This record gives sequence, C-alpha cells and structure tokens, in this order.
Amino acid sequence: MPKVSVCLPVFNGRRFLRAAIETVLAQTHNDFELLIADDCSTDDSLAIAEELAKRDSRIVVWKNPSNLGLFANYNACIERASGDYVKLFAQDDLFMPTTLEAHLAVYERHPEVAMVTCSRNIISDSGQLVEVLGEFDEDKLISGDEVIESNLTRYCNWVGEPSCVSFPTKFRSTGFDTILFHYGDVEYWYRLLENGKLFYSTTPLCSFRRHEGSATRRNMRSMNFIVDLGYLGDKYRQFLEQRGVTREKYWERMIETISPWVYSMVDDEGLREPDSSDLASVDSYDPETMARILKAIRYASMLSLKRLTSEKLRTESLVKDIESELFDNEEKLSNLVNSPVTRASSAVRNVLQRLGSKMN
Repeated sequence: MPKVSVCLPVFNGRRFLRAAIETVLAQTHNDFELLIADDCSTDDSLAIAEELAKRDSRIVVWKNPSNLGLFANYNACIERASGDYVKLFAQDDLFMPTTLEAHLAVYERHPEVAMVTCSRNIISDSGQLVEVLGEFDEDKLISGDEVIESNLTRYCNWVGEPSCVSFPTKFRSTGFDTILFHYGDVEYWYRLLENGKLFYSTTPLCSFRRHEGSATRRNMRSMNFIVDLGYLGDKYRQFLEQRGVTREKYWERMIETISPWVYSMVDDEGLREPDSSDLASVDSYDPETMARILKAIRYASMLSLKRLTSEKLRTESLVKDIESELFDNEEKLSNLVNSPVTRASSAVRNVLQRLGSKMN
C-alpha cells in the first residue's frame, strides 16, 4: 500500500489540469497514489488524466456515473484512499516538489498531529506569483480546540484551502459535509481536528490559483458563504455557548465581519444581486436545505438592518414593520433606508425572493 493517497477531484479542469498532475509526479517522495475522480466533465479533462495514467501506474482515474459536485467528489476520492495519509489537491493548483516529503516529516516528529497545513503562494491565471499568504510568522503546533474556537468566533480559516491540507487516513470519517456550498472544507477541518493537533508550516508548500472561474470566486459572488456561516454557527451552537458566545452574538459579529466585503462588492464591482450561476439548480434542493437557506438569509438580513441602520430604524416597532414587508415591498424599504446598507443587503434579499418563489 502507498504511504500517501493524493486526492484530486476534477470537473472541466483542462486549462490547468496537466500542470497540476505533473507537480504530483515530480515529488521527491514517490511512494504515493494519485486518485483522480472526473465528475462528468464536458471538456477533455478525463482524456488528459487517462493519458497521464498510461505513463504512470501510480495514477488511478475514473469517471463518476453522475455529477456529484465538488465536496461529494472529494469524498469519492477520500473513500478510495488506501495510503496511511490523505493529501488533498485541486485541479487549478500546484505542489512544490517537497510537498509530500515535508508533510510526512511532520507526522514522524509529532504523532499527536491530526492535520498538517501550510502557507501558500497565490498565483495568477498565468502562474505568476501574486503574494504569499499565511496565518503565522513561525511554524506552530496548535490544539484542535483552539483552532475551532478561534476560527468560529473570528470567522476565519487558519487551515486554508484543500491543497494545503493532509491528514491521517484513519481520521477521514464521512468526509466533507455536502450540504455546504463554500465552507464545506472548514467544517471538515473542525471535525478532523477533534482527533488531535494542527501543525502549521510557514513554508509555502503549494500554489493556490486565483481566477474568476474558481469555485471560491463563484461562491463569494453568490453569497453562499453567508448561508454556510449560519450553518456552522447552528452546528456548533453548544460549543460556542460554552464559551460565552450566544447565537445572536455569533450572527451580529458575523454581519460586522462580512459587511466590509459586501460593501466592496457593491461599490467596487457593481454587484446588485448575487451571481445566479450556482442557484440554477435550486429546484433540486430538498425542502430541508431550502428551509435552511431561507432561514439563514432572512436572519442575516434582519440583523444587518438592526445593527447598521439609523437609530430610528432600530426601534422595535419599526423593525417589526420592516420585517413583515422586507421581502415584498422593496420600494418602501428603499425609502426608509437611504444608506449603503440598502445596496449591500439587496443582494441577499434578492436571493431570498427567488428562493421563496420556489418554495410557494
């Protein structure tokens, strides 16, 4: 059995896929398997992967019988992993030559570690270095509980993207929670870290490609991340309350944290409603998922208004009046709230209106 299982989910990744795979094959540690799950790509991604698999027996390629989506496709890879460790990867990204070697060295030195992550190079479409992104100035060994608490209450992600991460296969559990849109990785990191400590390496061991077509960018513009943050707050409600963070306080802090980004999208990029590309399949959502989306967005909108509008709008009677007419009387709301909040929250309300019509 191989020492490491590199898990690479693929969907329409022809543009960068070959370069990504070649960085795995160039590793200084060569005892690995590369598991590539093609999620019914409509381009020639599968052909590229199969071509390279013919040249190297460590590559295992298959096509899913139906399109699973990103997190479920990761799970398809993780379930097949036969190595002692799982190393996640993404079709747009690149490994450094010593990535696997460096990760394995940490586990040999620190058997209490449940996950290894690292700083990463942010690169452009063309592969040019944009910046080095990291959370710490020195290598750190951090307890799992500290990571979970700090990241939940600060709405941040010390661990980073999947290409940064590895973990012992024995901790894989059920994999990513596929109900999540954007923070499925963060939620998985929390569960993995219930098994031990996080080791953070300041050495950039991978390159994360930032471009308009990335899943991260689509989810941010569609504001799916708001729904996911709400879900995380509810899932870890007891954990948070034990540390003095009530549900309302969690949402108030979350609105404060995300508001600058929402304002930036509205003012700098002209966003007036979320990108609908990830909402096209809304008819396929089950009732429980739909209810969660509606609840989370409604709560986010109301807390945003309560906290950020004028003192007059904060009075209980007027807030109740806005709540009753918020989603069917856009003109009245605009007259009452002549501020950046209206523009910033309109994107969220438009999603709710579209989703609400699907429920009726």
